[in-house]
Amino acid sequence: MAAVKYFDDLPDDSEEELFHRTADIIARMSYHGQPIHVRFTCPLCHGTAEIIRSSPMRGVARCMTCRIVMARGRIEE
Repeated sequence: MAAVKYFDDLPDDSEEELFHRTADIIARMSYHGQPIHVRFTCPLCHGTAEIIRSSPMRGVARCMTCRIVMARGRIEE
C-alpha cells in the first residue's frame, strides 16, 4: 500500500513531468525479478492504472480508464 500512496501523493506537475517521474518509479520496482501488480492513479487521466510488468531496468503500466500503456520513457496508445 505504501507504493500506491506514493504514486497518489506525487506533486502536481505538468503531465509530461508527472508521466516521466511515474515511469521512473515503475522501472525501479521489482521483487526478485517477478512481476508486481500495483494499482495507482494514472498521471494523465487520473483513472486507475496498474503495473503489469516490472524489472530493475524497465517497468510497464496500463491505465484501465484511458487504456494508455506507460513504459519508461514513452507512452503507447
